[in-house]
Amino acid sequence: MNRAIVMDGAGNSVRTLRAFAAQEKYHYITSLDDNQWKPRKIRKQGRPKRYRYGEATLRDCEIELEDSQEKGYLVTSRSIKIDWDYGKRTVLLTSLDPAVVPAGQVVKAYFDRWPNEELQFRGMKEVASLNRVAAYGMQEHEDEKVVQRQGEVREKIQVLRAALSKSLEAIAHEEASIANLVKKERKLRALSRIEKGGRILPKEQEAEFEEIGRQIGKRERAIAKIKEPDKDSFKKLRRLESEWLRLQGKEKVYSIDVELDDIMTFFRVSLVNIYAHLSRLLFGRKAVSMSKLVLSILHLPALIEETPARRTVTLAYNEKDRQMMANLQRAIVKINQLGPTTLSGKAVEFRVGEISPHLKSI
Repeated sequence: MNRAIVMDGAGNSVRTLRAFAAQEKYHYITSLDDNQWKPRKIRKQGRPKRYRYGEATLRDCEIELEDSQEKGYLVTSRSIKIDWDYGKRTVLLTSLDPAVVPAGQVVKAYFDRWPNEELQFRGMKEVASLNRVAAYGMQEHEDEKVVQRQGEVREKIQVLRAALSKSLEAIAHEEASIANLVKKERKLRALSRIEKGGRILPKEQEAEFEEIGRQIGKRERAIAKIKEPDKDSFKKLRRLESEWLRLQGKEKVYSIDVELDDIMTFFRVSLVNIYAHLSRLLFGRKAVSMSKLVLSILHLPALIEETPARRTVTLAYNEKDRQMMANLQRAIVKINQLGPTTLSGKAVEFRVGEISPHLKSI
């Protein structure tokens, strides 16, 4: 494996997955849209495992997807089903080998995509911790509006379920039958092979597979018929259940000491202004970010030679970054002209040059 590309759900079309399958250089990790998820698409399903980095249960699966641009063309992909403890479900697709990259690492890699994409911008803000200008004297307390809304949604769901109790009972009966049929169908899916987009099964098993599909379709039409007289109520129930899931985990909010926060924000912004001024003074019009300064200059090895009257600091010349070294040499001339001294009054002089590799830091 050379590289794994993490994509948002908008980039997971079957045609894209087919393009990945046609080459061997790149792997992918992406999410499956909720409207693409159906238990019938699962070919194989592993045992549940707890997610090490969050409150969820993971299942490693193999899933079947149909190309919407080419009717009947099937592809298979490794999928990871994530059942969050608060009730929501997420499904990821990946081409990474489960023997090499376990499910937990795939899930973590996917949800780390935003911090990694914003790493450079985040690093710029961290110069003066501007990404954390809030939270001094932070206190956690209950969000009364969210708790109240949760109660209202819960009550509406209970009322709707009571009104639709007979229909829900009939639907549950049909869904139980579908679940049993899906288990039988999954065994046949697992036995089948997908070659060039088509399913290959022995004739007898193929007939059984198609019959199970017809039975499932019959049950699904029966469910649609049950919902028809109260379809508006069922839509409302589905909408309320989605809102209930959305509100989970949002019961807590934080309050902060705004006055102290303003003081610290002013201090940090002032630090940024001072750095910007010194950067322009020493490096001229060529902008040098704080992260670049740290990585290219402050991490350079140095030799310190000290006499009773003077301290000389020689920074090691980096042959791999000659442009930065040229900028540094011009800046050091200006620094030495400012006449820096130690706290005891000893003069300090900076240089850039070669340092003997035999010298070791203590």
